[in-house]
Amino acid sequence: MISLSGDMETVDLPDVLSVISQNEKSGVFTIRRGMEEKKLYFKKGMLVFASSTDDSEKLGEVMLQSGLIDEKTLIEARRRQVDTNERIGNILMTSGIISQDNLIQALKAQISKILSNLLNWWGGYFTFDEGDFPIPDKVVVGFDLKGIIMEAATSADEWMKVKKKIPSTDVVPRMKHEMPDGVESVEIDRMRWRVFSLIDGRRTIREICSLAPYADMVTCRFLVEFAEKGVVDIPRMRDEDVSWENQLERSQIEPVVDFYNEVFRLIHRRSFDIDKKNARTIIEKAYLETVNRHSHIFNDLDLRDDGSLDRDIVVHNILGISRTRRVEVVQDAFNDFIITTLKKLQDFYGKKEVNVIQKEVQNLIDFLMHREGSILSKLGVKEGINLLIESM
Repeated sequence: MISLSGDMETVDLPDVLSVISQNEKSGVFTIRRGMEEKKLYFKKGMLVFASSTDDSEKLGEVMLQSGLIDEKTLIEARRRQVDTNERIGNILMTSGIISQDNLIQALKAQISKILSNLLNWWGGYFTFDEGDFPIPDKVVVGFDLKGIIMEAATSADEWMKVKKKIPSTDVVPRMKHEMPDGVESVEIDRMRWRVFSLIDGRRTIREICSLAPYADMVTCRFLVEFAEKGVVDIPRMRDEDVSWENQLERSQIEPVVDFYNEVFRLIHRRSFDIDKKNARTIIEKAYLETVNRHSHIFNDLDLRDDGSLDRDIVVHNILGISRTRRVEVVQDAFNDFIITTLKKLQDFYGKKEVNVIQKEVQNLIDFLMHREGSILSKLGVKEGINLLIESM
């Protein structure tokens, strides 16, 4: 049995996948970055199934883009999926809309898209759990990784060139106020503008990559181009940035956990004000989904009656994480719980009711930021949560 885990900023992903493939391992490879998650299911070294939280990589969307089905058919299949909890592919096949060959073709296209996009990610935390895990779909395909990994290797040189210019995805690129000497204007085409417009002096490169409609490598290449043209500055990592992550110890973790618990309690309380009957069930569903995505943070934790988490257990779990990853992992997990809960409440009660809760959350954050001071400010907690709320 092997269990692999690591950070994509420091590990070569094609090498990891090659180890799984060449050693004919079975298991689930999971990679998470913020709210995004992708899973690859292996059977004796063959990639047999893949899933993604990215809507553009869902099987129905892949079939729609390939012309296999139309939008009306997809909408009807999704409605049936809500009632039956069946997978889209099975619904379309049993309805006679597509054949099994069509489904296998679409699954291969979906896997190829997920894997290709994944190989262009920069950043994220991955795990591989070996074992014969149940595969979510009845229909699976056997996918040899060699071809795609070899293709990915051809872009490795370009990635290396880009990474030499970008020290970390945690730095914040900023627009320069003056044009370089001798340059009156710089033309930016429509494609590059979609990246350029995301540079606001607050977002990190990691956040820009998540928001941009392109693969990470393309987004980072554009950022490097802007820097080379002299219109954007990409700063180097400062010693204080690195030491801050290294110094995130118990005394600094506790106020962060207290901060998030205050937010959790507020959402729980306001949800019960709307509907005492269903609120707890909705929040618990959101919590279980979040636990599945961030089990290392929520290990041995149950949701308390007031919606909060046991501080001592949370702190213990955080201290078990590598120091250089604590900031990222904590924010990813807790922000995910907040947004997942708000989205589920919005789906059940509607946008108008949940907008009130969102505004109260933002007001509470402003108050807590003022009360707690520099620790939360340095973490950029307020900006991270507000950005996610605005994207809902």
